[in-house]
Amino acid sequence: MRKMFALCFVLMLAVVSGTAVADLNIGVNMASDQDGSTMAGESYDGVSNWTDATGASGTGLTVAGTGSMVTVDWTSAGTWRAGDTSTPENKLYYGYLDDAGGATPELTFSGLSAWLAAEGMTGYKVRVYRNTDWGNGFTDTDILSGGSVIDVIAFDDGLPSGPMRAVNDSGALSADMITIDPQARDFSNGDSRATLAGVQIIGVGMDTDGDGI
Repeated sequence: MRKMFALCFVLMLAVVSGTAVADLNIGVNMASDQDGSTMAGESYDGVSNWTDATGASGTGLTVAGTGSMVTVDWTSAGTWRAGDTSTPENKLYYGYLDDAGGATPELTFSGLSAWLAAEGMTGYKVRVYRNTDWGNGFTDTDILSGGSVIDVIAFDDGLPSGPMRAVNDSGALSADMITIDPQARDFSNGDSRATLAGVQIIGVGMDTDGDGI
């Protein structure tokens, strides 16, 4: 009984002191300006409150669930849509940053180190969601930090028929700032797409003894 009381006290103290301010999974829904595709307050794929990024570009958007520690910037040629918005999953995929004219969308997260420290995590994985209005597969997605590629998320560049969705994860990362950069639209391979519908950052490797490793 005493142990249970002590545990409850520690948990309440963490909330009051401001240390329990973040979520282990955070996500950004791109192109939420497309009709009915907002995800704020929605739960899907481990994220309890998605952040909506509206329009083709933006800067300094605070990511929900991070206690204002993580922000995101993004650029693209525009937004587009495919599918429907009947479920949270469909809403996430529906609107996406487009690759019109061969332009490549980019998404940059900043402040990840503070979020990791607040959660007692040692790293994270990046999950990328893709969609297209015609099913020609997708180019691989580079993850950059400090101008260098630190990981590559592989995607199928085949030629299925009809609209297509895809999702895949990076390896474990720990950089404070990363840029998610789909490789250029590949017209030589049946027009593999460089679109970007959403991104999730998944905290991994809990630091149980507080030594940072």
